[in-house]
Amino acid sequence: MPKRSQTKDEHDAVRLRLIEAARELNNTEGPTAVTLRNVARRAGYSPAAMYRYFSDVDDLIRSTWADTLYRLRAWLEQALAGVQGPLPRLRAVLLAIGSFAEANLVAFRTTFFLLIRKPSQGARIYDDYLAQSPFALLLAEVQAAMDAGAIRPDDANLTAQTLWGFLHGVLALDQTVSEFPFLNRRERLLHAVDVAVAGLRSAPGREKEVGPGALPLDPAKGKPLESIDF
Repeated sequence: MPKRSQTKDEHDAVRLRLIEAARELNNTEGPTAVTLRNVARRAGYSPAAMYRYFSDVDDLIRSTWADTLYRLRAWLEQALAGVQGPLPRLRAVLLAIGSFAEANLVAFRTTFFLLIRKPSQGARIYDDYLAQSPFALLLAEVQAAMDAGAIRPDDANLTAQTLWGFLHGVLALDQTVSEFPFLNRRERLLHAVDVAVAGLRSAPGREKEVGPGALPLDPAKGKPLESIDF
């Protein structure tokens, strides 16, 4: 009796399992350990079976990277749903990046390993993908806040990149320098976002202060982001 063909859902489920295996391998052993053979072994498949899901190791790495960015983009869009006003929306998107990092720690930590493994390829793919990336969403919120006069006018791309790098540092530093006596990550994240937003204000009183009621719900836990226990 011939073997039953996989359904699309079954194929996608295995593909996602292999992507998760690639993330875990990169997280524990580094980007050079991510090969088709190693990922297959970790996920419990034969190396030959990998070619049913990825054309080569670069396709696997590219797919792993893209999956994280698509998930982060969707997470941010959900966090922004229903949030009104340029400052509440800017604060919400920054906090949502933090909540995604906590809920998807390995995925967040390995988001950019394509750039480490294949710098030229990674940069090219990211350029092609930029308009659909989570960074583009942050950039749009920064530009909207500037256009509304809620934060001081400046180079929106420079401001968004500064916020992006600043927030990644807050989220990642205590994972890479664990010996340092960092304070509570949740408190540092909330404080960092408040400091960043306050520093971008164009003038006192232009926008209402953002209170807990203006915060979006965490997509995974259904609670206001202020109440998340990181």
